[in-house]
Amino acid sequence: MSGTIGDRIARQPPLFVGRDHERAALAHLLDDDGAAVAFIHGIGGIGKSALLDRFLEDAATARWHVLRIDGATIEPTSDGVLTAITAGAGEARALAAGAPPTILAIDRYELLGSVDGWLRDTFVPELGEHVRLVIAGRDGPVASWAMGLGGLFEDLRLENLRTDDALRLLRANGVPDETALAIERHARGHPLSLRLAASAVVTRHDRHPQGTSILAVTEGLTDLYLANLDAPSREAVDAASMVRRPTLSLLAAMLPETPPHDAFDRLSALPFVDATEDGLALHDTVREVVANSLRENDPDRSRRYRTAAWRRLREEVTDAPPRDLWRYTADLLYMLEDPEFREGYFPTTERRYMIEPADAADWSSVVRFSECQYPGASLAQVEAWWADVRGGFRIARDRSGTPRGFAVTADMGRLTRRVLDVDPIARRWRDDLRRRPIPAGQTTTTYCFERGDPADPGQEDVHAALVLDLHRAWLEGRPALRRHYGTGRLPWPTRSPWLGLGYAPVAGGPVDVEGSLRYPFQIDFGPGSLDSWLSRLIATELQIDEASMLDHDQRQLVLRDGRVDLTRLEFELFRYLTERPGSVVDRQALLREVWGYEDAGGSNVLEALVRSLRGKLGEQASVITTVRGVGYRFMAPGADSRLN
Repeated sequence: MSGTIGDRIARQPPLFVGRDHERAALAHLLDDDGAAVAFIHGIGGIGKSALLDRFLEDAATARWHVLRIDGATIEPTSDGVLTAITAGAGEARALAAGAPPTILAIDRYELLGSVDGWLRDTFVPELGEHVRLVIAGRDGPVASWAMGLGGLFEDLRLENLRTDDALRLLRANGVPDETALAIERHARGHPLSLRLAASAVVTRHDRHPQGTSILAVTEGLTDLYLANLDAPSREAVDAASMVRRPTLSLLAAMLPETPPHDAFDRLSALPFVDATEDGLALHDTVREVVANSLRENDPDRSRRYRTAAWRRLREEVTDAPPRDLWRYTADLLYMLEDPEFREGYFPTTERRYMIEPADAADWSSVVRFSECQYPGASLAQVEAWWADVRGGFRIARDRSGTPRGFAVTADMGRLTRRVLDVDPIARRWRDDLRRRPIPAGQTTTTYCFERGDPADPGQEDVHAALVLDLHRAWLEGRPALRRHYGTGRLPWPTRSPWLGLGYAPVAGGPVDVEGSLRYPFQIDFGPGSLDSWLSRLIATELQIDEASMLDHDQRQLVLRDGRVDLTRLEFELFRYLTERPGSVVDRQALLREVWGYEDAGGSNVLEALVRSLRGKLGEQASVITTVRGVGYRFMAPGADSRLN
């Protein structure tokens, strides 16, 4: 044996209390007549993952094969789920008929909402009878789960711990009785708040968080806990809160003065940090509290962390194997602070609507929504799409299964002559594609007919769910997806947020559709598809000029074939020139501003430095030109010198 008793203590599983009813219900899954699917759900920090892990330990003890996957590490598409499940040949065999009894567990299921319908209606019915599926996530199941599975479905909504269980948890972690009672009055049995309190308040008996909501309590306890951390640990937490998964390489980029293994170990020891196959994971509730505080109180440091992480991710994604591409896409998505993207992919609230493929019974709802939004208008266009592009129709359903809206997402290559004959917007898209063709092997998507009942107060949430489903289609189209076409109801001068995302109007102006003006638009993702587009969006948020040849933070040249480190003088010289593109900078000004010389006489230090800099610029050395008898001039390279 080697190691210390402290190591053995650290390896002990966390104390688990309460949940007797839920554990009994899950244990029944292991019986021959038990349910086939169990759905654990509840608010953030309620203990879903802890209950799931305890059940999986019990199942493994009972000699069930356990396969656990994390929704945060999976591309939210059907292919992404299947790839995660069948990552190893042994796991693929475990789900096949005749295999030993198997538990398939999916944690953080709220991140896989876009494939809920496929998982429920296609994947689950094909599982062998020896398989049990256990799902854990924030959102409760839509009604179709119970309707389709009947008595084979177990719905387990987690509430806060009972008072006696909460006190047991606090006492077991060394909290004195009088302090435990005070904490419980505010935490009200919320497990994450209790864990934070046990780690932070135990040494400060005179303080406990104030507030009436669980969120307020959790925020107060988080602030209290962090206030007791040493400076290096607090800095590691701050940096880690800026990214989806604080890996060693990202920690090294964000905290260049700290050994990355030291930061990693400090984070690993914290009560709200877990080690996953994807790197470390801060509990999302705590992460949001820390990130929001840093953005508000120290925006410069927040931006510095994000910028360093973005640069490292952009370098790593270029060499990422296909199986890891989603992880980097998710990392980039998480860095975007645009609320539509952040909430869509990393929800902090319950999803009210699920998006599913339309079936024949949905045609009446399609007609009703179309007439609600465009009374008296001809249905010829929708009918043509329904007849020829049925697979592109997507229905937004509430949790009772009732349709609340629809949209159509399809590849341009699937549009038939009948659709093009009756739909002037589709013809406009086609004409634009003919004028500006995309390279062979690349594809385009379209999005149209988003409709619902304008009187429905939930239409904003329906729209958000449908747009998220469109983004799912974009993910499925990577890396071949090059361009997307859509249409809106407003003229482009009023659509500035869209312009910031790279959307642009299609030539020809608005289209009159049955007396209603529609404005066709397109977005070109570029040769790098969705990932390079996301990288550009982040650069815009961070106010980084991707076209720049100079990385100010890293003191490097950004060239077509890579990056080159600069000395301090080389950096200052090139910075001074690039800040004055096209202008002749005289020799005396450079000596004064870079070296601090007022008069260097006949010194050739400037010429020597320019030669060194040109050598590092390589084939792009011509961006620095010599103006005889005066000085030097920087001429920005053409668009082809920009990194994609």
